[in-house]
Amino acid sequence: MQNGVPTSHSSSITLMPYLSGMIAGISQKLNTLMSKLHKLIDLIRSQTVLIASESVQLKQHLTTAASSAHKQESLARESARPALRSTWPSGLPH
Repeated sequence: MQNGVPTSHSSSITLMPYLSGMIAGISQKLNTLMSKLHKLIDLIRSQTVLIASESVQLKQHLTTAASSAHKQESLARESARPALRSTWPSGLPH
């Protein structure tokens, strides 16, 4: 300070605590944001694994249901054939 007027060196010294406080506040907010983003990514990752697992189970259930429906359809056709043959007029080939 010269004659009561701060010089550039002395004004930068007075700004340092202020800037340090600002930087600390920004750093803390950034760390909080990064922590929340990390938790969000972990949640998305766990939900993705859960969805993938459930979709594999769903595919297995659908495959089993389709196979069962196909078997039931085949059995229904097989059981219907003798009934149809018995109703055909005589003289027609079976």
